[in-house]
Amino acid sequence: RTPTLAPGRATHAAARPLGVVSCNDSERGARAAEHLATAGVVPAVIGFRSGVEAIELASTWFIPHGVLSFSATSTNPLLTRLPHPPGVPRLVFRTTYSSAATAEALAAFTAPAVEARRTPGARRREPLRLALVRPASAVGAAFAVALSTALTAEGYATTDEARYLDATFDTDGPGAEASYGRTLEALRRLMPDVVYFAGGRSAVVGILRELERGWPPRAGHRPLYMSLAPIGSNLLELVGDDGERRRRVFGVTTAGNPAVGARFLRRYREAFPEDAVSRTSAPDTAYDAMYAAVYASYAVPAAEPVTGAALSRALRRLGPGGPTVEVGLVGVFDAFRVLSGGGTIDLVGASGPLDLDDATGEAPSDQVILCVARGPDGRLEGREAGVVYRTAERRLAEDLRCP
Repeated sequence: RTPTLAPGRATHAAARPLGVVSCNDSERGARAAEHLATAGVVPAVIGFRSGVEAIELASTWFIPHGVLSFSATSTNPLLTRLPHPPGVPRLVFRTTYSSAATAEALAAFTAPAVEARRTPGARRREPLRLALVRPASAVGAAFAVALSTALTAEGYATTDEARYLDATFDTDGPGAEASYGRTLEALRRLMPDVVYFAGGRSAVVGILRELERGWPPRAGHRPLYMSLAPIGSNLLELVGDDGERRRRVFGVTTAGNPAVGARFLRRYREAFPEDAVSRTSAPDTAYDAMYAAVYASYAVPAAEPVTGAALSRALRRLGPGGPTVEVGLVGVFDAFRVLSGGGTIDLVGASGPLDLDDATGEAPSDQVILCVARGPDGRLEGREAGVVYRTAERRLAEDLRCP
């Protein structure tokens, strides 16, 4: 569902009514986007179902009609690079991370992970053989470029086909099963040490599970699997009750603010007890996007209409330079007081800093490596592994403590 922010009209300096409209974009998302963009009363939209959808709707409807878009889930590196008309401020931001940053983190983690998971007494394989398994799409191709660049910077020979494989599969249609088979055979020929993976359950079942089943017992090693995102149910299903396989599956997410993230998680579980969410799977980026949009609306001068362009300019007042305000109910009145007085707040989200850069459309954030562990209820979940990639320093801080 894609929530949208309707501005209302300020009746006096101390009030700015807000309206939230929830649109289901799982069916006919373009129709909903057209209605929202052309109605003339919606300055901002938070979503989206996929990166491809976000790119299509932003470029077709929202940017041309001056509507600001917050992507809370898409890590597609192309999204925040969409062109804008001359003189128009940035109208596309994201509160989650870019997969370009993910690529750097996974590339830096590759050698330490292989060494940590090497069977005692097993001979070290040099050079490492690496494989990327991804959808045959523009999103997948963009990540392939980012990963290849990051791996090359770490010293891996991504141009050597005997050491590096970029394998694609079709996500749907009559050719999907056949593409799984081709990718599987390519992986069996390479016998990789690490498989970087992006895909849904069908690709896990059709490719990774079959790779595990057919792996030669005397190979001397088994591959590590590194998800380009948090560890989802598809990879948890692959792990199952296999303790050895559990040690070989990793993911990545942003290094959120622990205290703010914990408060959000408790509040979310209170409101939605039926949702089995963990620290690494909670929808904190959508929560953060809503606070950024609302606070930006209060940073718009009272006499000025709340438009997408006005919100974009107002986001600059939610970065460093003022008192720290954390998302959540506690900070609302402090934020309102400072912003209504023309000041700046340093907004901190549950997912991390919300210093949205006007040049990139993103907030700089560190990346956390995830591993598979059992939660308090005994179910498998993604858990922080004690390894953080410091994005600004391009440095890995290691203390791998996965079971």
